[in-house]
Amino acid sequence: MLLGVDVWGGYADYVAVPAANTHPIPAAMDFVTATVIARHAPLAINMLRTQSGARSGETVLIMGASGGLGSAAIQVAKHLGLTVIAAAGTEAGLDLTRRLGADYTVNYRETNLREQILSLTGRGVDIVLENVGTAELFPLAIAAMAHNGRLVTAGAHGGGKVKLDVNTLYLKHLTIIGSTVQSDEDIARSFELAERGVLTAAIDRVMTLDRAVEAHQLVAERGNHGKVVLTPGEL
Repeated sequence: MLLGVDVWGGYADYVAVPAANTHPIPAAMDFVTATVIARHAPLAINMLRTQSGARSGETVLIMGASGGLGSAAIQVAKHLGLTVIAAAGTEAGLDLTRRLGADYTVNYRETNLREQILSLTGRGVDIVLENVGTAELFPLAIAAMAHNGRLVTAGAHGGGKVKLDVNTLYLKHLTIIGSTVQSDEDIARSFELAERGVLTAAIDRVMTLDRAVEAHQLVAERGNHGKVVLTPGEL
């Protein structure tokens, strides 16, 4: 069960949830950091390590790389030994991805994504981590994949209705995987990596619950670079 997705009720001072949906926070980690790490890093680990079968030395294109999932995926990918190409729509967002360890960056609002990827790699990318799902960008990400490439998607913030070139799909032996799976092991692994300093939480700001409208406006206007976290009060 995902609170705020499967059921409502997360915007409250106190929330009752099943014990199975809770996980202990490491002693040296504050609540806000733990919240951000647990929200995206386990999914990023599962998408890259389990779903795509990422291998050290491969190249991954991370779409929406300055967002919550994307910023976690950059760090997970570097830990797994991948070359990371981070794609985002603002220069401020790309600056964030570089600070998180991206090897290359592409502004998909100002340049042709496919052409840039082929220029950087000469052959395309082995893996695409997708969570944008726009009609404009999804086909370009597919076209930027190398033979036997794998695309893993877990989001459709851009609408989710896209065109698929089936010729490219079968001629290049591509695989498309949709998944929102994350295990207890992935969560435990995320906290372990964060404790070791391998993962950091990309947090733009922390706001109290009474400023929820302001927080939503900030995110809608793309005024944040990192997560905006709402808390019941002072933590």
